[in-house]
Amino acid sequence: MRSTPTAQDAAPIADAMRSYWEREMLSFSIPAHSGGRGPAPEFTGWAGMDAARFDLPMAHGVDTRNMSRQVQSSAQKLFAEAIGAQQTMFSTNGSSMNVHVAMMTVAGPGETLVMARNGHKSAFAGLVLSGARPVYVEPSFDEELELALDPRAEDLARILDAHPEARAAMVTTPSYYGTAADIRALAEVCHERGLPLVTDDAWGLDYEIVGHPDLPPGALKQGSDLAIGSAHKALTGLCQTSVLSVGSDRIDTERLGLCCELKESTSASALLLWSIDGARRQFVRDGHELLERGLQSARLLRRRLAAEVPVLEVVSSEELASRPGVSGADPTHVLIETAPVGLSATRPTTGCARSARSTSISPTTGGSCRSSPSPTARQRSTGSCALCAPGRRARRLCGPGPGLRAEVSDRERAAHGAGDASPRRLLRADAEREA
Repeated sequence: MRSTPTAQDAAPIADAMRSYWEREMLSFSIPAHSGGRGPAPEFTGWAGMDAARFDLPMAHGVDTRNMSRQVQSSAQKLFAEAIGAQQTMFSTNGSSMNVHVAMMTVAGPGETLVMARNGHKSAFAGLVLSGARPVYVEPSFDEELELALDPRAEDLARILDAHPEARAAMVTTPSYYGTAADIRALAEVCHERGLPLVTDDAWGLDYEIVGHPDLPPGALKQGSDLAIGSAHKALTGLCQTSVLSVGSDRIDTERLGLCCELKESTSASALLLWSIDGARRQFVRDGHELLERGLQSARLLRRRLAAEVPVLEVVSSEELASRPGVSGADPTHVLIETAPVGLSATRPTTGCARSARSTSISPTTGGSCRSSPSPTARQRSTGSCALCAPGRRARRLCGPGPGLRAEVSDRERAAHGAGDASPRRLLRADAEREA
């Protein structure tokens, strides 16, 4: 921990919120509950009265009507300084809003935007909102893992050369599985052609603030021109908190500001903004310790799974990092294979969520598990398959332990005999029936 105070120890939004009450201010505007001065709002019964007291209006409350105290802008400047950005803007509508804003900033109606095909659904909504015309660059696809990984620089270069009218390129990295694209190489491809690179690195904001030898480097540090990061995914912000950061002069910041005004709320939650400000201060101060705690938790989870549930294989970060198009992998994304025990990924995920005895291991502060939301069902088994000859790579359909099937269905036996018994194909069918 640092002992010498710096500008990063400040929290302008938190200070202004405390000052509001210390000055005994009263707002005749929103919110209608007026900080709980009258009848207690129902939500205070479970969230406490401070949730009402600090649910303040930013204008004519935390700041003046014309924002003359520059409370939020001061907090945004501190965030930009912490991650080495030219400018940072806060979002209380999540990274989805920032994806929309970023896309509208770099491409207008009818203009071409080169996008990775495995983007978040907000990116496809952004196409509708911006009117941009997409040209897709396919990510690397791993046949063994059956995972869409990351686009390769040579593939992006080929697409950009075939579409010289493109205004920008956009990729999503890191993925849910923890794989990180080679942003430096992708950025070089774009910059050689005078284009900006937009990165939806919602799961990698912690990399930007705190470097760690066991984690991939941040997107801005590798040449991203406009980066999106979720404060609630990788830091300690409340849900719906996100930042959009400018990394170079290739971004028209005036247009960026106008696009942000189109999408942002005119009554943004001071509580949400405060949590972004606090998350930045906490990670600047304690980030290395928080990341180390998360890495240790992930290592413990991997060790215990190997020792106590050996039938489940955990894909190592080293294995993921060796795949084409992948420059690094985040070990706190714990990727668990369920095919060897004949389960579709939705079953154990749902079971863990329902179990009162399940343990949640956080990458940073102990709040929530950061393993992949849909662990891959890879076709690998060290035991014998009830349908296959020894040595053939297929899932185990039976084996020791509760919850494993002891027999093979006629449907599976017939499909296997017809050469159509891909473990994933059968598991997908299971999932479709469950849905």
